[in-house]
Amino acid sequence: MIDHLALQRARNLLQADPELAERTLAFLAQLEDEDMANKDEDRPVTIRLPAELLARVEALEPKLQEGTHLRAVNVTRAVVLRLALLEGLDVLEQQAAAE
Repeated sequence: MIDHLALQRARNLLQADPELAERTLAFLAQLEDEDMANKDEDRPVTIRLPAELLARVEALEPKLQEGTHLRAVNVTRAVVLRLALLEGLDVLEQQAAAE
């Protein structure tokens, strides 16, 4: 099940904000570099995800890979999860700061 609204929101954010698109691309490239070079610095985290959530993540892989800002990066399930985590943390931090 593809969350078309979330996908469109991500596309709109990246298209509307070239700086965000550039930072996102740089971050994804850095993730790939870190995955290859700095395995010791990463802290593995194991969590259980509901099957429907994981299916949504996996459905986003090809969609994000097709996006103009992410074509240079191999979009994997891990990349989608990292992006979702970062975006979610940004939202939560903004909400916490507003309280």
